Amino acid sequence: MSEFAVLAQPGRFSFESWRRRRSAPPAGPSGSRAFTLVELLIAIGIIALLVSILAPTVARMRHMARRVVCLTRLASIGRGTHAYAAENHGDLFHCRYRWVQIALNPRIGSSGNDAIDWAGAAASVGLQGKAWECPDRPGSCQWEMEYPQLIIGYQYFGGVEEWTTPWGVFPSRSPCNVYRSKEKWVLAADCMMKIDQVWGGGRPSAYGNMPPHRWKDPWPEGGNQVYADGSADWVPFEKTLYIHSWGYYWRMAYFYQEDLGEYDPPEEAKARP
Repeated sequence: MSEFAVLAQPGRFSFESWRRRRSAPPAGPSGSRAFTLVELLIAIGIIALLVSILAPTVARMRHMARRVVCLTRLASIGRGTHAYAAENHGDLFHCRYRWVQIALNPRIGSSGNDAIDWAGAAASVGLQGKAWECPDRPGSCQWEMEYPQLIIGYQYFGGVEEWTTPWGVFPSRSPCNVYRSKEKWVLAADCMMKIDQVWGGGRPSAYGNMPPHRWKDPWPEGGNQVYADGSADWVPFEKTLYIHSWGYYWRMAYFYQEDLGEYDPPEEAKARP
């Protein structure tokens, strides 16, 4: 029945009812009304609010995922060093001069320790490039030809025979030979290092994106580390100590180890922001 036929029926017509029918918005294909501009703006506002609430959670999840990848890479360093030791009477390849824990030497001398290409020894068991990089420090494994040395993205303590600190030099409890090391001596650890008295200081080629695993602070939340027995875990920063570094107060390096031998760390050696 047409609109005018309905309006023509007795008792059905009024000007107001006719006006309302004429001014009503057209129905959609399914008979429902379309969204108004106000409704669309409200929907967009709700979506934006949800995104703002969820964004920090997503960022934190990504941060935690990088920590897991880092732990996996440190465990791989443990496996690689054990593979090298198995072919070399239990001996581990050495960090630079058995002292600088963030670098490996190429063959730079004619005799003794310097005659061995330790960077090549590590590469022979797959430890090169990203294998030495924490995902929170991309690009940290690189050659510095002016020294020359291979900078690695972790602290590596293989071959360190003495721990040097501002408070003295002590016989180390770091692994030089897997058969003469205790299970929980730290083999490698995240670079939780304060450089030149500043978190994030130093030249970028050696110290870029250091320390890793930060969350809204310049100092680290903590770090992963792998032990002489190949196990690996996470250690909160506040538990760590300044145990060994080649740079005294200017290269303050932190990790955690229970067996410290003769070293009795003073209060100043404890981690602090």
